[in-house]
Amino acid sequence: MDIGDEEEEHIDMEDAKGMLNLWIKEPKTVRMIKRNFTRFLRDYVDESGNNVYISKINDMCSNNKQTLIVDYEHLS
Repeated sequence: MDIGDEEEEHIDMEDAKGMLNLWIKEPKTVRMIKRNFTRFLRDYVDESGNNVYISKINDMCSNNKQTLIVDYEHLS
């Protein structure tokens, strides 16, 4: 993660300006989505305290695969 990422201005996702399909393409919105998703993959733990997605990413890379399945319930 870049040092500048932490300094990025906060974007309120509930306060999208204009049409959503245009707002979501704005560079600062794209950066915010990438930053939040990366943080989710890095930090999400299951009820046993195991980091779910770091393990899945390592397995995916070790097996030379290209698909990471993310559980929608984890995102919500």
